[in-house]
Amino acid sequence: MVILSSRKSMNINKSRRPTFQAIFYDALRAVNGARCTERFLQNHPTSGDVCMIAIGKAACSMASGACSVLGERVRDGLVITKYGNHVPPLGCGLTMLEAGHPVPDQYSLEAGQQLLDLLQRLPPTTELLFLISGGTSALAEVLPDSSMISQLARLNSWLLQSGLPIAAINAIRKRVSCIKGGRLAQYLSGRKTTVLLLSDVQGDDPAVIGSGLLFPSNAMSNHVDEEALPDDILHMLHKAPSMPDANDPCFNNITWKIIASLQQAMDAANMSAEKYGYQTVAHDEYLQGDAIQSGKRIAQIMQEQPGKLHIWGGETTVTLPENPGKGGRCQSLALSAAISLCDVNDWCLLAAGTDGDDGVSGAAGACVDTHSFAQAMSKLGDGGKIVNYLSNADAGSFFELSGDLIKTGSTGTNVTDLVFGFCSG
Repeated sequence: MVILSSRKSMNINKSRRPTFQAIFYDALRAVNGARCTERFLQNHPTSGDVCMIAIGKAACSMASGACSVLGERVRDGLVITKYGNHVPPLGCGLTMLEAGHPVPDQYSLEAGQQLLDLLQRLPPTTELLFLISGGTSALAEVLPDSSMISQLARLNSWLLQSGLPIAAINAIRKRVSCIKGGRLAQYLSGRKTTVLLLSDVQGDDPAVIGSGLLFPSNAMSNHVDEEALPDDILHMLHKAPSMPDANDPCFNNITWKIIASLQQAMDAANMSAEKYGYQTVAHDEYLQGDAIQSGKRIAQIMQEQPGKLHIWGGETTVTLPENPGKGGRCQSLALSAAISLCDVNDWCLLAAGTDGDDGVSGAAGACVDTHSFAQAMSKLGDGGKIVNYLSNADAGSFFELSGDLIKTGSTGTNVTDLVFGFCSG
């Protein structure tokens, strides 16, 4: 099923890339962690002192929004984010920690221990406000045996190269952790707890976001295909304590709300595209699976339904070779689509992560069109070389050549990826 707007498509001869990027930034603003957190807390006022704990790529942004509303009512707190995502001091008596992402490191273990220490020293009447966003799984961890850190790094490196979807990855992460899969809720001591989440998973399941620190793990979100795991990883799955059942009292005083999601970003992109005069098609299919194959399929749909700006959302995967290049899933998808569209006269495609990260390229993704792709191909000289950029997971190097990389820096949000595509009729 798709949603088709009624606006008439625009007819412009200049590059569509600036407009596509403007639409992308409009979508980012709609799901910005600070804005969404601030709006929720303003609309749901509470009284009393609060301890605030923010974890994830958007932790600083969400904490900033909360501090702007709660002010001095925040008596204690912890912000855990990835290296480079920190902001100037937030105030509110918050402790700022940085840790490894996407592969956890020793600082991830230290962050996990500081999180437990904080919960154990709080007065029993203190209310808790958790702000959770994507990236949480790697940033804070407590292991059954602290000597397992090298094994944990090996596990996460394998998971990132496996091509598995995020739900399957998080199901495995839960099995080796002492705080994921709802186990952290056992440390709350019955305190009144509010959890606000930015969703980076299909279906917006809180038991999957951040590997479900505070939510019971259902059968679907906990399924692990053990036969597909290497032996050195398989033995890690049976050392952590069991996850609490859904009826465990530790969950009794927890309330939660998804305050930003992929659908909100897509809706904002749709409204923005209409503002620029495009007729739009918003696809409710969740993009997933192999990025290269997804790119080919998207290019086909663009050609079958020309004259409209197509909007997709989701998160594809890339199975990495032994020595991968700089491209991520969005850039691989964009390059794959561009190759399929190379004989079309007028097209434009944007694929980018809403968190500003796509692989190790330092870019959010790419926005490429007929002209920039042709110019890059002329620089290469040998068109056959372009296939190597895909097979080597090095689409980022190609888009550096074409000048099509989107570099946003930290966006303050994380609701998976957006893809926009247009092909003239």
